[in-house]
Amino acid sequence: MFGSLVQFNTEGLEFVMTAFFVVIFIEQWMKEKKHHSALVGLGISALSLMIFGGSDFIIPAMIAILGVLTVLENL
Repeated sequence: MFGSLVQFNTEGLEFVMTAFFVVIFIEQWMKEKKHHSALVGLGISALSLMIFGGSDFIIPAMIAILGVLTVLENL
């Protein structure tokens, strides 16, 4: 109800969020010795993007990444 009363300029936010996630990815890549989780995340995200399209891929990708990393952790 109150969310519609708040005006927020989101111009340029897409670039900032993309840059933010790239920095987080690079930091994780440099910190870890094994890159399995990063590669799983990239691969499943790319596959999900091809299957579901640009506007609907995030939720299926996150669920799939969670599932695959859970299975790999328990092996």
